[in-house]
Amino acid sequence: MTAKYLSENPTIADQVIFELKTPDADGCFADDPYKVDEVKIYYIQRSYGGTNYSQYNKKIYDETLKAQLDEAIELACASPTDENLAEVEKLRTQLDVSATTETFYYSNAEVVAVFGNDDTPAWLAATPESPDNSLVNIDEDVDGNAQYGHFELTWSPDGMREGDYFICWTWTPLLAGDSLCDSMQFTLSGSTLITTSIPTHFTNPEKYQILSERYLPEMFKLHLSNTDLTPEVLQEFNAAISKGFTFVEDFANQIIDLIDANAVHESLLPLLGNLFNIQLKSTDPTLWRRQIKNAVPLYKKKGTYGGLVEALNQIGVKLGRFAQLWQVISKYTYQEAFIVGNSDAFVLSRTALLPVDTNNFELYKRNVNSDTWTTLDATYVSLENDADDVTTMTWTHSSSLSVGDELRVVYEVVNVPNSSEQTIEDYVRALPLADQRDEQDQEYPLKNWNVRVIEDDDPLLDTVLVDKHQYHSPLIYGQVRTEFPYSENIYNMDEYNGSIRDSSNPCDIGKDFLDGCSGCIGSKFVVDLEIDNISHDRILEATNVIQEYVPFHAVLHSMNLSGTMDDLVMPPLESFDILINVKGNEFTVAGGQTIFNRTMQEGAEFKRNELANMTTAVSSGSATAYNENVILFSPDARLDTLPIDPDSTYTYLEVLAPSSNAGEYGVENAYRNHISIVSGSPTEPLDQSAFTFRLSNERASKATATIYQDDLFKFSDSAFSFWAESIKTQWDVDNDVSYTGDPWVVNIPAYADEYEILNILSDGTLVLADPSKTLPTSNTSGITYTLKDDSANIINSGSTGSLTVSRRGRVDLGSSVSIRGSTVTFSNTEDFFDSYHEYGQNHYVKYGGTQYAFNGLVPDSTSQFYISGYTGGDVVGSASIEIYQRLVNNKKGYFHYTGLKIVTSVDHEVGLQINNGDNADSLYPAVDSGGSPYTLQLENDKYKESFLVLIGTDYYAISRIDGANIWLSGPDKEWLTTGTAISYDILQYIKQDFSVEERDYPPMPGHDFSFIDRRSEDITSYTTETEVPIEALSASAEEPAPEEELTELTALAAALNSSKKGESLEMINQKETKTFSIKVR
Repeated sequence: MTAKYLSENPTIADQVIFELKTPDADGCFADDPYKVDEVKIYYIQRSYGGTNYSQYNKKIYDETLKAQLDEAIELACASPTDENLAEVEKLRTQLDVSATTETFYYSNAEVVAVFGNDDTPAWLAATPESPDNSLVNIDEDVDGNAQYGHFELTWSPDGMREGDYFICWTWTPLLAGDSLCDSMQFTLSGSTLITTSIPTHFTNPEKYQILSERYLPEMFKLHLSNTDLTPEVLQEFNAAISKGFTFVEDFANQIIDLIDANAVHESLLPLLGNLFNIQLKSTDPTLWRRQIKNAVPLYKKKGTYGGLVEALNQIGVKLGRFAQLWQVISKYTYQEAFIVGNSDAFVLSRTALLPVDTNNFELYKRNVNSDTWTTLDATYVSLENDADDVTTMTWTHSSSLSVGDELRVVYEVVNVPNSSEQTIEDYVRALPLADQRDEQDQEYPLKNWNVRVIEDDDPLLDTVLVDKHQYHSPLIYGQVRTEFPYSENIYNMDEYNGSIRDSSNPCDIGKDFLDGCSGCIGSKFVVDLEIDNISHDRILEATNVIQEYVPFHAVLHSMNLSGTMDDLVMPPLESFDILINVKGNEFTVAGGQTIFNRTMQEGAEFKRNELANMTTAVSSGSATAYNENVILFSPDARLDTLPIDPDSTYTYLEVLAPSSNAGEYGVENAYRNHISIVSGSPTEPLDQSAFTFRLSNERASKATATIYQDDLFKFSDSAFSFWAESIKTQWDVDNDVSYTGDPWVVNIPAYADEYEILNILSDGTLVLADPSKTLPTSNTSGITYTLKDDSANIINSGSTGSLTVSRRGRVDLGSSVSIRGSTVTFSNTEDFFDSYHEYGQNHYVKYGGTQYAFNGLVPDSTSQFYISGYTGGDVVGSASIEIYQRLVNNKKGYFHYTGLKIVTSVDHEVGLQINNGDNADSLYPAVDSGGSPYTLQLENDKYKESFLVLIGTDYYAISRIDGANIWLSGPDKEWLTTGTAISYDILQYIKQDFSVEERDYPPMPGHDFSFIDRRSEDITSYTTETEVPIEALSASAEEPAPEEELTELTALAAALNSSKKGESLEMINQKETKTFSIKVR
């Protein structure tokens, strides 16, 4: 492959060399970047059947001006003087003005190549020679001078299509700086070297140039004078003629390529497909070529699984699952349907078991001209068996039947032996019918109400079908008449002609035939398809392929569809004029001299009165200033992510000592790491030093709870393994049905008592019961003991026993607790403590000012649980407790003030006639003679945004005003929540007309602003709500209107063969909501 730069018009047969530049943030090439993050190449896709929404403006610059601008930028980077910078701006403006803009539209940009990623960048300065680098650093220019920030990327467009492309690259100039990016558009032309099947089908591009050169007389190649242009004109003329002849010869030689799917143009592919009698599917021309090239091989694969998979792949559909269906018939029930005539009695085909078992009896009714079946119960009909075991079903309900109504009944014909078989029977009846036709539209063959289908990958297949393909007599399809017109037994003709006999030939199928095969694989199948760019047409294409490539006897039962479709919705646009003031600062270059004093700092300040006149509306007013709230700030906890109770009454903030803020508080309104204090009184002025805090929610409380002292006693002996004996504990008594004795005991003479063994732990430790509370409450060693079984036999004696005590309490909540102020019946402690999926973790019980951690549930109890560390003894029926869920435990926090508010002695909302205060609706229902509401008026300098409050030397904006209450936005102050007396002024800014003068260079048009409106125009809003069901496999589906097309659609539908003419059953609906709101201030 030939390597070509973009300026050399590369083709898809060439290697493309990209010259990528990576200047710094100032546009200079002072050094190589820290890294080139990644390079991406996109192919620009255009839709031939739809709309191309995306737009790209390609600018074509004057190469001479561009070269001059590059030189000016290089000079300005080396010497950033005012003259050099001005020259850069001048040339840049001239280049932009002289540029020609070409606009083209496309539907999508698809990534076709990526160089570099987060782990391995495309180029890294630390390892410039690493083989992992995709780019080559060009450190010298053509003259051998050192240069920086210039790279080359070589790309081989193997398998790419001719057309337009984007290349985008991102680089990071400095290690700790931001990343920059750039892009450009380029075009790859087609190449006959690739698209032409035979090399002789393209012309040597130099053939006619050589001929024209040789046949041109030498005299016409010489200049007869300085103004003689004959040689140049004839050379260009011959070059044009040569190019034309080359073009014509290529066409003549490549006529044969019109039948080559690889070489023919995309627009001719449908005509080429007609030669193979195939209908091209999908909208991708690349797939069209593949379908044509593989038409003959695929034709030979029709009826095979591989052929179906390949055919679907060629239209952009992936076959995810292919499941064959087995036929299954209930062994215990039978189903049939009747159309109501003149009688209310119906004779059943089988003998029903009486009395009726409601678990195996179903009755449905469908009114005439209706598609809906109504479920009825057994009271609507009665069943009777006569002497010949013929069952008659009679309609006995008070409501009458109409002629044409339809009844469907499921009744038991064989007794279901047990519950396991009943479960299988229920599952079988829940399976779909193999015959999905509507019997009202189909007379013959008869509707089969009993054969159902189950997928071959169903987990219950082997349970439902124990015997598969069992042997049975030949299937009788119908009857035929016997004839012997030419038999040697002609003398028997009179006897046998006209006799009827059974036929096992499917061609002789009779009107009353019903398939009775169960436990055999059927001809139906189910597929799961993943469709790119899913739509109604794409689903139809997939259906046609399936019907074409499956065996002739195979029948599609259902399809499960999934796919995506991306579309672009153009938002509404609003045009408006804006006035931009750019703030700039310049400073004096050298101390005492005045030569370079061009612009001083004071002259560059951005002042509010540049576009308005300032007047003092209120002078030397007195007010009380407040901080609205005290907030908690925690740098270690993201408070807004916690499930903090919205009612501050049930929040519990503890600031721990030592701190002057120590105490209990209620909180609400968390935002990030902050939350407001709404109850409790911190000492003011605030101590803003760090403290440790805990935050909890109150889950429940009870004033009459019971707490028992129920310590945990663990007994062990380092000299004896209790696991060596088959010790029986209370756990064995409760859970081992084979053990009928009592738990073993441990006798400890020092405490004059015997202690039953509750359990034995995995480490061999015994858990002892102490109902009499005679055991010590501290750890004890060197205990003399005797281990006895339930018959008082001594199993072991020792003097090295050890007792480990865990102090704990057992809380009994009884039958009710108080939750959020209401008494609630308490049913189960396990559900209560697991409601946050924490299994009681981070829960505490507060009693007597002390918090005790949750320590597990009491087995076999619905109202009791343990708390650790409790030593207060038994408190029966009088313990007042609260149960807390700990959200933050021992984190660092600070108290701060937030919110600025002043309360004045006069009502400034009325006095200053502020139009958008809290009471504006009642004060100013209309502000002009026409009666228009104030909300529709333009700026009249009476909005709260037109005023500033001056307190000392600080200016504050009015964020809200309600009569004499004014909320401020500005520098934070510590005015305390109790208030501080202040003096203030209110300044009003009255806006003036403003004109921007026209400027010649850089060119900028002038504009007169007759008014400056803080509100802009009315809000532009656009809201669309659509709810359209997916039209899957429906022949009557219409194309959606453009405004109803989906921005992003993920469709999952089960296209079952429905009861009406094979149309799709709609399994899902879609709903789309699009909202735009644009406002300019």
